Formats: sequence, structure tokens, C-alpha cells
Amino acid sequence: KVMKTQINFLQPTDSLWNAHKKMLQAQVQILIVCSQQGELLGTVNQTSLLQVLDPTVMFGLVRELRKDVNQLQAEKFNLLHNRNTELEKEVQARTAEIQEQLERDRLLAKIALRIHQSLNLNEIINAAVTEVQQFLKADRVVLFQVKSAKVTKIVAESIDRNCNSWMGDRASSECLMSKLKVNKNKIQAVADIEQTDLAIEQITSLQQKQVKSFLIVPISQDRQLWGIMCTQEYSGIREWQPSEIDLLQQLATKLAIAIQQAQLYQQVQTLNTDLERQVQERTAELEQKVKELQQLNILKDDFLSTVSHELRTPLSNMKMAIHLLKVFPLPEKGERYLNVLDTECKREIELITDLLDLQRLEAGSESIALDTIDLTTWLPSIMEPFKSRVKERQQILKTKYPKQLPKIRSNNNSLARILAELLNNACKYTEDGGEIKFSIEFNQKKNNKKSLSETPTPIKFIVSNPSKIPESELPKIFNKFYRVPNADPWKQGGTGLGLALVKKLVEQLNGNLFVTSTNGWTTFTVEMPI
Repeated sequence: KVMKTQINFLQPTDSLWNAHKKMLQAQVQILIVCSQQGELLGTVNQTSLLQVLDPTVMFGLVRELRKDVNQLQAEKFNLLHNRNTELEKEVQARTAEIQEQLERDRLLAKIALRIHQSLNLNEIINAAVTEVQQFLKADRVVLFQVKSAKVTKIVAESIDRNCNSWMGDRASSECLMSKLKVNKNKIQAVADIEQTDLAIEQITSLQQKQVKSFLIVPISQDRQLWGIMCTQEYSGIREWQPSEIDLLQQLATKLAIAIQQAQLYQQVQTLNTDLERQVQERTAELEQKVKELQQLNILKDDFLSTVSHELRTPLSNMKMAIHLLKVFPLPEKGERYLNVLDTECKREIELITDLLDLQRLEAGSESIALDTIDLTTWLPSIMEPFKSRVKERQQILKTKYPKQLPKIRSNNNSLARILAELLNNACKYTEDGGEIKFSIEFNQKKNNKKSLSETPTPIKFIVSNPSKIPESELPKIFNKFYRVPNADPWKQGGTGLGLALVKKLVEQLNGNLFVTSTNGWTTFTVEMPI
């Protein structure tokens, strides 16, 4: 039994406290003390422990131990308190940082949403500067658009209520671009303008413009500077934080995209507007062309109908005269029928000649030869046939022109036909016993020192007769086959091509033709260059 019992040993160097703890752990009353070589030195029991320990010493020891424990507990409490304070500060700082990041993300998301919802450039940039000014609590946020190397324009602004506005102030724009020495390609953050290398007068000028601190961020498109966003403080200096600079830099990128989208949209809108306008103009042109074609079709039908009628009428009269000659071959009637044949044949030839001449003039395929016409000797031969004609109807022909007329460069046949047609019409549409006026006007003053560059004075041939043409009918009288309604009470007839031929001949001779009808008189004026 003794041999099976575990023996608890102590070494001479062990403390009494260790001996006491070992007794309690092994639940024994006695311990064996051995040397390093295992030699038995003696025994230790609880009684011997109590005999050795002095109560006074024990009390002091306990008091010191309690003091040490209290100090350790106080240090532990202080350490925990300090650690909790640091942790709270770290949590608060991290919370503020996260909150600030959330606010920045919210601002960017809000502006991005505005960009997607609107393609109006003014709405986007105004919303951007307003949000930035409110978020950064800045005194002034201004957005400049760079027009050229020397020209900038303020396009958006958001300011504090105590801050002056820069909108429309060109001097403020020049002040920022010149005196702040803006680097247009990089971000520029200045906490205090007084700490820059600007001159005293420049700093004073900036302070008058309410600028003490600023942050400039460029807005670029395809490596080209579009504009500048400038955030300013006038109430004091401000240290611009990296997070604020990063926010404005991200915002500048989004604004550049929004500006490009708005510009593309505006270009598309402009193109659509131009296309719509071109379509409308083209549609209007086509509609006008259709109307013109319809009108031409009507005119063609009227022309064919009129030409057919005018050509058939003389033929019918000639056919009737030939038929009467066959039925009544009497000498006394034969001469009258032959006169009818001759008259209608001339009428037919005249109509065909007028049509051919008019078609030739409209085609403009032939050049006209100019002659030197001495009006003094040429005009009487033109006027003589009309003097006998007016006598047949007891009409009065009054002429008024100088005895000595100038020589002009014109076409003999064309000018003669123009005057003949106008005088024929005057005789035809004047009642028996009426008066017809013919006059010539030109500048008779001779000036040998006239400049070669001076425009020569034209000569005017004027024919008037007592007839009235309504104002609405005047533009139509030069149309082919047009006859003024109720203007021929004497049934003189005609081809309806005379005035159309006159107009074309005058144009061919580089002249002008005018007509007026007032106070019961109708006047035709032909201007020809001398």
C-alpha cells in the first residue's frame, strides 16, 4: 500500500506558498523535501507552515497584494475607458466618412438621373451648380463656357444670399480667367488668395469681387476644354478636401457626358427641323408646280381652243365664199366674194405669221441684228398708213415730237412692228371721231463732256387712246389670245397676239414696256436705249 501511494516531492528552493498550493491540489497533509540527487532532506506539513508564517507579516502581505490588485483594476478600467473612447471616435469618424461618401454618391446619382431625364443643357448645368453649392455649402459656384482662348461666358450660377451675382458680368469672367491665372487643363485648389504669387492690386480686385478662396475643375470633351466649374468662398479661407476635389472631378466627367448628349440632341433636333422645313418647302414647291401644271394644262386647252377657232373662222369664211361663187357665178357678186376670200386669206396668213413669230421669239433661238435708224427720216414712213386709216373713221391723230430726232441702234423691222401694233390697237379701240395721241420723249440736251460710264437716257414712244382697261385686267393683256371683256364694242376683231408680240419684241431689243389706264385713257410707253 505504501509503495503504491504517489509521493509528492518538494525542492528546497520552492516557496511555502507553492507547498501550500500543492497540498491543496494533492489533498495531502504532508510533503517530502528532496535534493537534486533525490536525497531525503525532511518533510513539510500544514502545521509547520502555520508555525513558520507570522500573522503580522501575512496581514501586511495581504494589504500590499490588495493594493496591487486595486491598482491593476484601476489601470484596467482606465485602459478600457480610453479604448472605448478611441473606438467611439473611430466609429464616429468612420460614420461621418461613410455619410459623406453616401451624400456624394447621392449627389452624383441625382445629377446622373437628371442627365438621363432631361436633354436640356440649361436645366442640367443649373441643377449641377445648385446641388454643388448646397452640398459643399459654398458661397458661390459658377460655370463658365470657354468660347475661345480669350472669350468665356458664364452659363450657370448658384450663390449664397449674401453673395453678389456674376451672371451677365463680363468683367467678373475676365477677372477670373486673367487674374487667377487659371490653368485650363488641371484642377486648381487655392485655400487663400493672399498666399498666392498675385500682385497686391490683383488680390484687392479679387476681394472686391468677393473671392478669397476657390476650387477650379475643368470640363473637357474629347480632350477639348468645354468649360470650367469654379467653387468660391468670400467669407474666409477654406482648405479644400481631397473628397471635395474628387467629387467635383467626377461631376465634371458626368457633366461633360451630359453636355455632349445635349449637344447631339440639339443637333438632331436642328437637323429634324431643317428636314421638316425642307420637306415643307419641297411639298409647297411641288404643290405650286402641280398648280402651275394644272394652270398650264388649262392654258394649253384654252390656247388650242382659241387657235383652232381663230384658224377655222377665216377658213370657214373662205369656204363659204368659194361655195357662193360656185352657186352664184354672177360678175357683180363674184368681185365681192373674191374680196372676202382675199381678206380672210390675209387674216389667216397674219394669224399664222403671228403664231410663228411669237413661237420664234419665245424660243429665243435667233439673234437679232441691230441697225442704225435715223428716226427723223424713218418715222414718217411708219406714220403715213395710220393717217389714212384714221380718216376712214373720222378719228384724230395728234403727234408730238421734235423735228430733229436722234439716231438709235435697233432693229428696223421689230421697232416698226412694235409701233404698228400699238397704233393699230389705238385705232381699233377708239370710237369714230375719237382722238389718238402719239409722242416721242428723249433728253435733247447735248453734253460733249459726258462720262463714258454714265448710263444713256432712253427714248420713249408713247401711244394713248380714250379707252378704259380695269386695273385687274392690265397684267393679262400681254397674254396670248387674251381679250379684255367688253372692250371691243365696235367688233373690230383681231388675233389676240398683237400685244404678246409687242412685249416679246421689246424684250428682245432690251427695252421696257409699260401700260397705264387712268381717267378714261389707256397709255402704252415703250422705252428703248439710244
